Amino acid sequence: MAKLYKYIDSLPKIPCNLYEGTRTEYTGQADDGGETTLGVYSAELKKDDLVKLKDHTTNGLILVEKAAAGNDKDIAHGILIDPPIGNDTVTASGSTPATAQQRIGTIAFFGQGVYPFTASATGAISPGDTVAMDENENNEFEVDQDYADLTATPSNTYNGSAVSLSYAAAGSQTAVLFGANFVFQAD
Repeated sequence: MAKLYKYIDSLPKIPCNLYEGTRTEYTGQADDGGETTLGVYSAELKKDDLVKLKDHTTNGLILVEKAAAGNDKDIAHGILIDPPIGNDTVTASGSTPATAQQRIGTIAFFGQGVYPFTASATGAISPGDTVAMDENENNEFEVDQDYADLTATPSNTYNGSAVSLSYAAAGSQTAVLFGANFVFQAD
């Protein structure tokens, strides 16, 4: 049997906030006989999980969640390459952590490189949108294909698109992943 290798050195790696659903706390017995509290997430992310960009409207935040099979809109934008870090002692049991309490993990994005660009002054860009140069403005990008409608055909249909990694209100900056090449999940 051939040995399996991981060659991801050339992929762009970015620390990102992890959306892991609600956090529930359980109290149990520690090894020393005392009590310990353990937080469990409803959609917990682990090293080597495939992730997708999560739709949101916070400028500049790159937020990812677990990519799941069974939905044609669930594509993998990257892979979590290290164990998540962070200690949430604030979120109430059964609630979803706010941005400040979300764990962080390094994502290797399936693409060639990342560079910041400004969203067109006439429209916002959502995470996962395929973007293209604004036809009216130099150095500004606009939505070429809305991530919410993957059945649409973008104007640049080549393999390896430019994709926004974060939300950008009109005139704000967003990180753009160039040469994006995503893994589609099986139905």
